[in-house]
Amino acid sequence: NDVLVKIENPNLVMDAKNFQYVFEMADQNGRTLASRFGFYSLPAERTFLFMESAVQSAPAVRASAKVVEAEWAKKSNIAPPVLRVEVVSYGPTPAAESGNFFVEGAVVSESLARLSKIDAVIVLYNASGQVAGFNKIQLNDFRPFEKRDFKLIWFSPVEGTVVRVEGAVGVEMKYYLSR
Repeated sequence: NDVLVKIENPNLVMDAKNFQYVFEMADQNGRTLASRFGFYSLPAERTFLFMESAVQSAPAVRASAKVVEAEWAKKSNIAPPVLRVEVVSYGPTPAAESGNFFVEGAVVSESLARLSKIDAVIVLYNASGQVAGFNKIQLNDFRPFEKRDFKLIWFSPVEGTVVRVEGAVGVEMKYYLSR
């Protein structure tokens, strides 16, 4: 079981400089299978935290995400990278191809930032507005003003009819190379 949590920093003038969270997955005995901690959030940033089942040693039956500390600071002088996801097409995978569902699109940089690693999370929504599925792609050595195409395939079934696709790009500040 993969787990997805949406995080938003609604503050326009404050960085969440030391935003500490605990993101855990546990088995039926309550034993922690995997966990992640903390990141840096720029003003008005919206991203997804994603934990894959591949990091687990056994099936997870419970997941939790909890903020344990947030240190706020005035907006830094670092110009945040401006990245967006363009969704070009999506739908059931054609019979001649493997998988159950696909999304084709591009990650686009609109800034001078050079990034050693970025994660793009794609979320599928059904007609009820519920998450029908999600997936992640990692892109390395992303250059200023680059547009990089992608195609994500879902091999597990997608729940319901997909009516909307949302993408968000996350960058941890340690991967920010230059302005």
